[in-house]
Amino acid sequence: MILGPLTQEELSAAESFQFRQAQADVYGEELAVISAGNHRLKKTNSLFKLNPFIDDHGVMRIHSRLGEYDFVDESERNPIVLPRNHHVTYLVVASVHQRYQHQCHETCVNEVRREFYIPRVRRVCDRVRRSCQQCKINSARPEPPAMGCLPKARVAAFVRPFSYVGVDFFGPFLVLIGRRHEKRWGVIVTCLSTRAIHLELAASLNLPVNSGHPSGVSRFAEYKFLHTSPEELFCTSWDSDRDTK
Repeated sequence: MILGPLTQEELSAAESFQFRQAQADVYGEELAVISAGNHRLKKTNSLFKLNPFIDDHGVMRIHSRLGEYDFVDESERNPIVLPRNHHVTYLVVASVHQRYQHQCHETCVNEVRREFYIPRVRRVCDRVRRSCQQCKINSARPEPPAMGCLPKARVAAFVRPFSYVGVDFFGPFLVLIGRRHEKRWGVIVTCLSTRAIHLELAASLNLPVNSGHPSGVSRFAEYKFLHTSPEELFCTSWDSDRDTK
């Protein structure tokens, strides 16, 4: 009977037990060969080139070139061997995946490889990501809305340009006239069928007055004078645009 929180030694012992159990389920033959004192496996064995050994806790590890590097843990110098299709391996990869907040695929792969050797570890990470509910939510794509039909003006054929136009104003811009700054607006007339545009410069958005400066309405009137009147006109709902009617 255990009372109180688990200690670090107890957690490490439990992890070692789980690793030994997972290795015994899949690598039972390899463990028997290594335990018998024959450290060389058959050349056809998938672990032959890794030169595995069994540590003091009965866990099978692989030799690496960092064996003499004392500034890292034993798990990094000699990674633990885990089978690819075992539930313990899945839990280890899922724990790393959650620890790093469901980050990119390479982050999980690199962190797992620091302590474990798992054949085809990327496939295990893929399986974890596909079964992770948070990743499903993050990568979900909304259903595209149903697109409505284009208006008649956008698909009109065999008509002259600017038969269907849209008018809008943009700005204001500050321009320098002599020593003073004044506001000017742009008038854009676009053909809804060919997407051609016609630009004018207006001094105001109001009705034309005897000020010598063309307004947006007068600029559009000049456009209608230079070109024949459009069959249909689309404009914004500004109060000043109502003067064009």
